[in-house]
Amino acid sequence: MYLDITIHDIRNANNVASMYADLPVELAEGGLKAYVEKLRDNIGRSREILRNAATIRRALEESGSLAAVNLDAVTREEIGNYPGTSIRYIDPGVQDEVKGRLFTRFERGKASGRGEGLGLLIVRTLVECYGGRVWIEDRVPGHLEEGASFRFTLRQAG
Repeated sequence: MYLDITIHDIRNANNVASMYADLPVELAEGGLKAYVEKLRDNIGRSREILRNAATIRRALEESGSLAAVNLDAVTREEIGNYPGTSIRYIDPGVQDEVKGRLFTRFERGKASGRGEGLGLLIVRTLVECYGGRVWIEDRVPGHLEEGASFRFTLRQAG
């Protein structure tokens, strides 16, 4: 219930902020217009985060069967949702010398661009809190170009 209320209230605040941001986009020119458009884009990202939080909440509450997902296809589709944004997606897997470091604080491997290097640390922390472990393997052993497999285990509920 707490998460539902929080999501609801943040969505309302985002809606109001978005309405206020739309007006200056129409009126502004030059550099100011670019800043206002960035403001509006970031409000959109905030909405996406809220959608993800709501999806995770529903997934935890609903029972259902799991299905395999082609993450390459999902990633490419998501990149298409952000035209004009510079996103570099390389699909030849994860180098062996980087695999062990990716789950540490501020580590981004060989990636360039934005990011804090905290995402996989958060994954590792959550998995370990539930008595599990997380690691990276070549999707096809010995064939880096075939992609990476991010795996985890969790302790069985008692």
